[in-house]
Amino acid sequence: MPGGAVEVDRWPSARRGAVTFVLAHGAGGSRHDPLLVAVGGALRERGHAVVRFDFLYRALGRKLPDRAPILEATFQAVLARVRAERPRGSGPLIIGGKSMGGRMASRIVAAGEPASGLLLLSYPLHPAKRLSELRTEHLTRIAIPTLFVQGTRDPLCDLSLLRPALATMGSTRRAVRARGREPRPTRAKARPRERERDRTRRRGRERVGRASRGG
Repeated sequence: MPGGAVEVDRWPSARRGAVTFVLAHGAGGSRHDPLLVAVGGALRERGHAVVRFDFLYRALGRKLPDRAPILEATFQAVLARVRAERPRGSGPLIIGGKSMGGRMASRIVAAGEPASGLLLLSYPLHPAKRLSELRTEHLTRIAIPTLFVQGTRDPLCDLSLLRPALATMGSTRRAVRARGREPRPTRAKARPRERERDRTRRRGRERVGRASRGG
């Protein structure tokens, strides 16, 4: 598998027992995606730790996503580094992301990657206009709490098809609807990117080593 370095932005929490959220971007985005920025900002305001990262293809300047095994290996490499560097006494680890990023999180959990929960934003239930090609087979193997946050007009997720898919999951699951194509937390999105840096928290930018080696 081709290797490389990925960019990771981290916002630790000084609160003992804080939840850590690791969020990945969608196929056409990056770790600076407005939705991830908004959600991450809201979580940090509540005292949680947040990690956002770029998949390998994005870090290498490519537009087309890598194959699923490389995307999954990259996610797992980031998680290995996060676990190694979390302070003692840290709370639950919740992983997920937007669209493809959330799907990759769900796939690695279904394959056995340990996590306390999944946060799936705009989950791509099917390709656009191809409602029969559901991406649900692995969901039946997920046994941790899972939150789906979906737009009511998302072309990649017909909500009438999502409900039956949730019923097959062996975990606590919940779907939250938001008007529009995708969830849009307005408060954090309205802030310029420059204000995203919280003066009271340390922002660390790291480079995670070759994805195939887990760091």
